[in-house]
Amino acid sequence: MRRMMQIVDATPDRFDLRIFLEAYSSAVRSFGEEVPPAWVEERIRGISEGKEFCLGIAHGEELEGILSYSFRDRRGYSFICWRSDEVDREGLLLLIREYANRSPQGTKLRISGFHPNVSQELMSSVSEGLGFRTRRRFEMVVPLDASVDQLEASTQYPTAPITRFDDLTLSRLDWEAYQGTEDSSLLFDSEEDNRKLMKSLLSGDYGPILADASLCILREGRPGGMIAVTDMGDSSFLADIAVASDLRRRGIGKYLLTNAMKMSRRMKKEKMVLWVSEGNMGALSLYRSMGFSVSRTGVFYLKSE
Repeated sequence: MRRMMQIVDATPDRFDLRIFLEAYSSAVRSFGEEVPPAWVEERIRGISEGKEFCLGIAHGEELEGILSYSFRDRRGYSFICWRSDEVDREGLLLLIREYANRSPQGTKLRISGFHPNVSQELMSSVSEGLGFRTRRRFEMVVPLDASVDQLEASTQYPTAPITRFDDLTLSRLDWEAYQGTEDSSLLFDSEEDNRKLMKSLLSGDYGPILADASLCILREGRPGGMIAVTDMGDSSFLADIAVASDLRRRGIGKYLLTNAMKMSRRMKKEKMVLWVSEGNMGALSLYRSMGFSVSRTGVFYLKSE
């Protein structure tokens, strides 16, 4: 006989959430992403204090799966984790539906692409049936071999290291450049939060900035384009590239990327790595023309109420 399922508010005082949170953080790390050491404790504290929330599918007093979520600035952020790979489709559907039902009107909902023990096929099928849209991002890699030395690109604009400018100046350029693009949904909803992200980047949270590879294109002494490249050991990571909308189609992106690849090679980096959304056709075309190829694909799910 099938056991009765029920949706519950899963709180740390009633259920052991640690096993799910640790499984999720391990899945993220196995994909090559960074997870802060205190991440699990921060989630438990946030749920205990009512700043974050957790839904569970329970059979009696035992949790089978969770959906942890939070709301900020008209956006909902969530992730899913199951105890085992014996995932109940109806239970998964109930969790995602309840998450959508609890969201304030006008909220843009997001579900992470990491969902331990839940297959990609099942996750996409259930979430798309509830109105979510599957979004894919590609990790792309290019070897920094001798062919990089043959790359050529020039610009009529003066340049300066991005380290010459503060996080406010750079975040404003970054924010404005991405508005209305396929990747705008990946940014925070406010300029202030975007500034925090830029400050984190410049402070080395994504690896030390490679100064010679990270430049700004200047227009009347102010940045009109920028590229930020960080040190990831044997590789360099293209953390951000942005060009003001009125300066596009002038070869600025190609120049910035060419310089970044050459400087990375001079610093003995073996490859350059980046992430790009599948719908960002202009960027994909540029990267492919520079020798980048897709190494893996990540997904997440979006829904606008």
